[in-house]
Amino acid sequence: MSAQSLMDPLTNTLNRRGLHQRLDLLSDKDGILLIADIDNFKSINDRFGHNTGDKVLLRVADTLHKQVRSQDIVSRYGGRRIFYFLCPPAL
Repeated sequence: MSAQSLMDPLTNTLNRRGLHQRLDLLSDKDGILLIADIDNFKSINDRFGHNTGDKVLLRVADTLHKQVRSQDIVSRYGGRRIFYFLCPPAL
């Protein structure tokens, strides 16, 4: 149950709580934080419905997930925002 409380069930990425917990575990806090904030997302939901909006969120998260290295972190931070934390390469 605890692991599920750290995941966003729609995108299968970490949620806000999971992101913060994972960042707290990093010994080196250096890195790059990218934020994907989907423009006009409300209009997508209004015009095409929430099921289509969910598909858009899922597609964005899936695309980022396919690009991450094992040490990087993808998280749905809330609503239409997906965070992508690039950890520095291990030396």
